[in-house]
Amino acid sequence: MPKIYRIVPLGPTGSGKSQLCNFIYQDESNKKFKVSNRLHSQTKVPQIESCFRKINDKDYINIELVDTAGCSDSAGSDEENFKELIDKLRIKKSIDLFLLVFNFTNRIDGKTKDYMKLIANTFTPTEFFNHLAIIFTRYPEEPDEQDIEDKEIKTGEIIEIIKDSIGLADGQTTFCPSIYELDTKTKNGKFIEKFQATIDEILGKMQLMIDLNGSVNTENIKFCGIKDRLKEEQEKLEKQRLENERIMKENEEKKRKLEEDRRKYEEQRRRDEEKRRRELEEKRKEEERMRLLREEIRRREEKRKREEEARIRRIKEMEEEERRLRIENERREREYQERMRRYECERRRNSGGCMIF
Repeated sequence: MPKIYRIVPLGPTGSGKSQLCNFIYQDESNKKFKVSNRLHSQTKVPQIESCFRKINDKDYINIELVDTAGCSDSAGSDEENFKELIDKLRIKKSIDLFLLVFNFTNRIDGKTKDYMKLIANTFTPTEFFNHLAIIFTRYPEEPDEQDIEDKEIKTGEIIEIIKDSIGLADGQTTFCPSIYELDTKTKNGKFIEKFQATIDEILGKMQLMIDLNGSVNTENIKFCGIKDRLKEEQEKLEKQRLENERIMKENEEKKRKLEEDRRKYEEQRRRDEEKRRRELEEKRKEEERMRLLREEIRRREEKRKREEEARIRRIKEMEEEERRLRIENERREREYQERMRRYECERRRNSGGCMIF
């Protein structure tokens, strides 16, 4: 389901809220929201209408406009009208954008200031301020230097009134409300294109603002005066102070525990490091012992090989010597046999009977 962006225009009677709603709704007939030029508000009860509007020539967004009764009207029913508006908004549960609407040609009177304080003190100060845009209607299409100067003066006055009424100090808001100038009248039966582009800008910034801050929750809002609101804010601040003290104590305890854990961790790390160092040292010694053992085995093996080779060599030499002696003996035996044969022949010859072959 697409997001419904709920927009609530607020402001004095005759400032152009209903006409602005027609302008946003893009109803150039100005009949969707009733418009009055009289001194009292044409809108007596909040009028709620929905529409789809294309912005920046690309995206359609679902908008719900809540037109409200103006303040400072001749009937003097600001409080009753505002209470009825609160009941409606409580049912709707959320608001995405407040539009504070002012007729650029009018001055900001005392009743308008009181109404602004009433609005600002009904909602959480920072939420209201961070979801606020200020609209000047009936602004000239081609403003001169005096118009620009007047706008700056009125803008500063409005923002200061809001801040003062809700006790909002500098730095408590996410950003300052954007200021827009519009002329919602038609020109040749058409809304002025320049100001329609301004509406696109307002809606585009609203989307970004909702992404950043979310919507304003209105389920539990209630009407309260300025004093009640200030008292409520003071009670919230006191609760916040106590909560901050509790959080600080918890943080201190967490910090102490963290420091203790860090100390234990460091001790364990040192023990582990010492154990690892000892293990490495023992491993190094064992490796050295094994190296020496291997070296000793290698030397013994080499010695055994040398001794074996020497033994084999001696055996071969003995065998060779034995063969040589055998050959020598055989040779001597042959020589002896030859001498004996010659001797026998010589003896026989001397005896007269020797035959020589």
